[in-house]
Amino acid sequence: MMMVTCDIAEGALPHLKALRLRHLEYIAQHRDMILFGGPARRADCTPETMVIVIATDDRAVADAFVAAEPYAASGVVFATI
Repeated sequence: MMMVTCDIAEGALPHLKALRLRHLEYIAQHRDMILFGGPARRADCTPETMVIVIATDDRAVADAFVAAEPYAASGVVFATI
């Protein structure tokens, strides 16, 4: 299993909101490989980090999963992955 952590970029909240439906659809399409995940939030409840644990030991599979995920693919939501 692999854990993917993505730190949300400053000012990304409008992009998160705009891409949320596409993100949720992507997650639903890949639910068979997702063990668990979700956001970690700041004290003001805004998202700070996204964590997803996927059922693979193959780094290439994990990289491909992340690359196609709408938030990551946007290039503006995450500061680091």
